[in-house]
Amino acid sequence: MEAKISTYLSKQEIKTTIKEPGSVKVAELQVSDRVVATLHGGSSFDISPAGPREQWVSNADPTVWTWDVTPKIAGDNQVLILSFDAIINVNNKDGKRTVNTFTRRINVDVGWPTTVCEWLDLIKKTGENSSWIWASILIPVVGGAWAWIKRRRKPSEVLGSGAAPRSGAFSADE
Repeated sequence: MEAKISTYLSKQEIKTTIKEPGSVKVAELQVSDRVVATLHGGSSFDISPAGPREQWVSNADPTVWTWDVTPKIAGDNQVLILSFDAIINVNNKDGKRTVNTFTRRINVDVGWPTTVCEWLDLIKKTGENSSWIWASILIPVVGGAWAWIKRRRKPSEVLGSGAAPRSGAFSADE
């Protein structure tokens, strides 16, 4: 994913500089000399910035941020959130104040795998992300199967080969 800020290009000119595939959106925002760009995708994406998050904004060239985005699960309407924050100095002091200048929700449709390798990768990622679910399902199922097998055994099998089954009686008031 790629985002750019330019203080001198028009909306149409900045739009033509984006080389990433997909739809391109352009919006005006307030900037300062330094801007922080952040991309969030929750637990649905692995996101790695491919450069610094905080950058100086140039008056001669577009300022560019890029991220490597990998979806963890397939499905429609997954959301990425792109935020730009202008960093400003207050009263000529060394402290910084971040002012949120722009936030945009980006809906992403992640297609289902089409090749065997993509399906295997999806199964692997799903298993890695949900190992606690497998443990919480398998332990009770295995325990229940074990208890069912023990109940189904004959009394002589439970007592062992040297012991004989015994009879018992009980009474209950009904």
